[in-house]
Amino acid sequence: MSRIVADADESDGEWILDGTFFRREWRRRFRRLGDVFLVRLVASLDTCLERNRTRADPIDERGVYTIYHDFDEPDADLVVDTERTTPTEAVDRILAALDARGW
Repeated sequence: MSRIVADADESDGEWILDGTFFRREWRRRFRRLGDVFLVRLVASLDTCLERNRTRADPIDERGVYTIYHDFDEPDADLVVDTERTTPTEAVDRILAALDARGW
């Protein structure tokens, strides 16, 4: 998990977790937190490598290859193809899915 961002009122228990969770056990631990909503963002390996190269803090490319090839596909609540969806469209889809769940 690379970072945790909390709502302004941390006592309400609403959190956004940003991480790869590429190992199945990590996702199991995440799911044990309670009522969670897992979004899987997908892209091709070439796109992942290019995005990594343009990051302010890129990781070693071997790490990108490892995560990409060793990723255990999760049973995500929502899958967003980031090569076919703009960031704004992705946010809209996520918010609509959360709204449909009553969040």
